[in-house]
Order: sequence, then C-alpha cells, then structure tokens
Amino acid sequence: MAPEVFAQAIVSIEHNYGLRLDARSVWMHMDAIACGKGWKGTKPGCKRAGGGKIAEYGIRSEGATTAGRKISTVAEIDMGRKAIGSDMLERLDASIAPEIRKETEEVKKLRVAFDKIFDDDPVGAWGSPEFKALTAAENRTYGIRQTAISVMEELRSSLFKMPRAEASALAAKVQILKSASKNEAETREHLTEFIQMTNGKAAETFKKIKVDSARPNADIEKGAINLGRSETPDARKEALFHEFGHILEMNSGLYKSTTKWLDQRITGPAQSMNKLSKFSAYGDDEIARPDHFIDPYVGKVYPGGLTEVLAMGLERMISPKSMLQFYQADPEHFLLTVGAIKRA
Repeated sequence: MAPEVFAQAIVSIEHNYGLRLDARSVWMHMDAIACGKGWKGTKPGCKRAGGGKIAEYGIRSEGATTAGRKISTVAEIDMGRKAIGSDMLERLDASIAPEIRKETEEVKKLRVAFDKIFDDDPVGAWGSPEFKALTAAENRTYGIRQTAISVMEELRSSLFKMPRAEASALAAKVQILKSASKNEAETREHLTEFIQMTNGKAAETFKKIKVDSARPNADIEKGAINLGRSETPDARKEALFHEFGHILEMNSGLYKSTTKWLDQRITGPAQSMNKLSKFSAYGDDEIARPDHFIDPYVGKVYPGGLTEVLAMGLERMISPKSMLQFYQADPEHFLLTVGAIKRA
C-alpha cells in the first residue's frame, strides 16, 4: 500500500469510527512501507513508532491508586490535581467508572465483530445486527463521553497562559525551512497553541522547523526540530508537541521530576524496545524500562537525563478528545503532564 493511500485509510477510519489512531502507529506502518525495517540512530528526541498495551487503572481523583502498579510522589502530580480541581476530577472520573469501562470494552468487541462483517460485505454491513448492536452500545456511553470531553475543553482552555497575539508573534519568529513549508500555516497555528500552553518556554531556544526524514526528532544543540513526514494534521500536531516537549523538559528543569517519576513507576530492568513494543522497527541499541505506560516508549532510556515522559504526555494534549483518552489510560501520567504545564 502506498503511503498516501495508507494515510487516507487512517483518516477514513478516524472519521467513520470516531477512533484516534496514535501517530506512532501511522509512522510505524508508513516507515515499513517506505523505508523497510528502519533506522539505527538514537539521537535524543528521535523517536520510532511503537505501540503498547493500555494499562488498567482505577479511579484516581484524590490519591493516585493504580491496580498492581507503584505510585509516584512527584510534586507535579499534586500540582496537576490542584490545577484541575476536585469538581472537574469527579466529572472526569465518571468517564472511567467500572460500568463505563465495561461498556467501552464491549464496544471494542462489537467493533471487531462488525469489522469482520464489513470486510465481507461493505454495503450490507451497515444494516447488520452487528452494526445495530455496536450503535446501541456506543449510544449508552455517548452522554458520559461528551460530558467528559466538555470538561477537557474547559481544562485545555485554562492551560493557555499566554495571550494568543503574544504567542503568535513568538511563533512567527521561528524559521520554517523549505522542507516543511508545505504546511507552514498549519505548523504556525500548532506552534502558537503550544507556546500559549507552555508560556513560551520551549520557543525561547528553538529557531528552526524542518522535515528531513520520516521519523521526527529534536536536535537540542542546533535548536532545530524535524517534524517527520506525518500525513495527517493531527499526526503533525502530535509530532510538534512531542518534540517541543523535549525542549520544555530541559529548559524548565522538569527532567528531574520526569526521571524521578520513571524511577518510581518502572517494574524491571531495561529491555529492547523491539521486545517491549512487539515491533522490529527500532534500533538494536534502543532500550526502555517497563511499566504499564500508555506506550512502552515512555520508558525509553537516554543518557544525560532526557526522558520521553513529558514529550509523550504533551503529544496527547493536542485536543480535548485526545486528552480524555490520555486521562482514561493513565491518570497519573496525565496529572503529571498538567502539573508540568502549570509549572512551566
């Protein structure tokens, strides 16, 4: 399948099924299509597509309680909890209550059943019992999901600390090289949002945005970000938030907290990323420490204190919907990310 065809398929799936497909999954498949088995480089901030099992977490509005997992005491988690407030947290926790989680798992099973019918009969599938069952199950959780998304919209707006005009002026100073000029207006809009959310901290030292490889990365020493060859607006926005997240982590000294959080969460020694992610697209020297993270890539090991914790969190702050999915998957990591934004 050609990369552009694959990208269109991603857009179609997201539109028709309401799913958000992680950008790394898109990169993984497109890299395999276009580049074979991939690269060996492990430059800090350079990430490779990967997937991971979503953790099973309990409700965590007061204390962080994780089923079978270690609990972190990083200060930013409490900062995030206070920033959100008890009322918002109660409304968000309703979206991960046991009965809603059970319904969500049922929706996943019904969607698999419907997909099998659709593969055999794309037209008739829409009138099938499987489709009716899927629709009924989705409707049962629709209201609570929409309420939670509206809470996330409110929270996301509250995180924008810098006035838009000021953030836009800072974004305009960043040079977008010819290689990344195809989506320049979109990139500056995404950058403006990131600057508003992080009070301009990451934009102070980064001067260039480019596209020179399929895999995004941040070159901290040269002050340049490669956005990679992502084919959808959401994937490009994720890449920008992720790579600028590395800069924010270093500029604000947040790497001390993210490193501490990893140390408190890990469940064993470092392993190959290929083993943890069950993909073979990573370099042999790319390793990560395991836990039930939102993605094994969160635990990736770098020399010098750099982590993927904040970058992986920030890429999920691109929209209220992605924020809700983040909170549902790992409330503690979500609270840490919100606390880091507030501290920036």
